[in-house]
Amino acid sequence: MVAFKQLRFTTFKKNKMRRHVITWLFVMLYFALFNTSDCSESSVFLFAFLFSLSFMASYYLIEIVVFRNASKEKYFLIIIGFLAAYLIFIGIDFIVFKFLFPIAKIKTHRDDLPFPIFIKFSSFWFAFLLIVTYANLISKISINQIKVINQKKRNVLSRDLEILKHQFHSHLNLNFLNLCYAALLKVSKEKAETVEYYSALLSFTLTHYQQEKIAIKSEMAYIENFRSIQSKLNEKIFHTLDYKIENERFLISPMLLGFITEQIYKHAVLENENEPLQIRINQTNTHLNFTANYKKNALLESFFDQKILYQILQFLDLKYSNRYVFNINENKQNISIQLDLN
Repeated sequence: MVAFKQLRFTTFKKNKMRRHVITWLFVMLYFALFNTSDCSESSVFLFAFLFSLSFMASYYLIEIVVFRNASKEKYFLIIIGFLAAYLIFIGIDFIVFKFLFPIAKIKTHRDDLPFPIFIKFSSFWFAFLLIVTYANLISKISINQIKVINQKKRNVLSRDLEILKHQFHSHLNLNFLNLCYAALLKVSKEKAETVEYYSALLSFTLTHYQQEKIAIKSEMAYIENFRSIQSKLNEKIFHTLDYKIENERFLISPMLLGFITEQIYKHAVLENENEPLQIRINQTNTHLNFTANYKKNALLESFFDQKILYQILQFLDLKYSNRYVFNINENKQNISIQLDLN
């Protein structure tokens, strides 16, 4: 498997290198075919090679040093990169046209140009190169973003397919639970309520999980039912849920808060009266804040395992893009979680 991945990476590098070589060969061919120099064919290709070399050196310097640091706010590197690329381009131009071409007896339209006009002419070509470099980089970024979005969609589809594969006659389960509820209701209303809560959870997954967005009211009902089942399963747990919902029609991705809540109950110490599990949900206008504080279970290393955490972040990236903040603060004993959605 490792050898296969290494082979794919090597093939990718070779293909990328091949594309660069072909591109610069076409650039050199362009300068060779459309030049106006009065010289032999070999001198024409020398001119095309040297002129392409100046473009190539400046192009990679601009792309690697300037534009890749633009998003990181490294202004000093950006300025130095621009100056270096400009000086390299002008320097190669000057050496080629003022020193090498006269030695090779190649005559061009720049031979008799005064130095200031020569610099302006070279600066025009540098500006053209700058535009081409920027356009190429923007296209690369757009293609990469499309690839990332498609990968996230594939991950979500893969997760949904896993859920579908693990479903076992869901409607049959609901019918069976209704039968259990009717039987238990004759014995104990309190025990029958546990079946009722579980039926509500199962019904939620059938009716809402495949939807794009649901009302926050439905999501809160799921969390309430889940907490009620936890309380029935263990009467000695200590947990609180405080929430304030201004708009019950506020839309949210189904099972987002429910899934995080389930993971919290799985990893928290619930039997500590002095440090109960505390969950707060506050929805105001178009903003939603979810916070949880609890004592960490010493038998578990962290909040979530890496696979679960990766799935949550992938889901948030896909559904909320840059409209969320998800933080986990962890020490030896306690964990604090905060999720903000806009």
